[in-house]
Amino acid sequence: MRIKISEMLRKWILIHLLVTTCLKRNKAVCHSYSDKEREEIAYRLQVYREEKLRKEIEEKSNSQRKNLNSNKEKLLQLWKRDQEYILAKRQQKELKDKITEDKQVQMSKLRLKSQLASSFN
Repeated sequence: MRIKISEMLRKWILIHLLVTTCLKRNKAVCHSYSDKEREEIAYRLQVYREEKLRKEIEEKSNSQRKNLNSNKEKLLQLWKRDQEYILAKRQQKELKDKITEDKQVQMSKLRLKSQLASSFN
């Protein structure tokens, strides 16, 4: 199978080089082929270009998909970090409120004690 693929690849490369040479440099070489051979060469070149373009598009879409997945993961991590931060702030606020409430209770107890002490004196 590999031998067939490498032979096909070699033929495609030769055809590509032949056609580009014909089109760019030496049109006389191109005219030495029959119309049918030129059509076949042009068709193969077109198929080669389409496959190459398809592969490039596929590679780009794969890289975009990977980037999208990576971005989703980053956003998820940021969201989790934000949630942890919000939770920590909420706990901090609750603790601060509780400390303030405890201080107020202690202050009111002290006032009551001082009022009781002054009422007995």
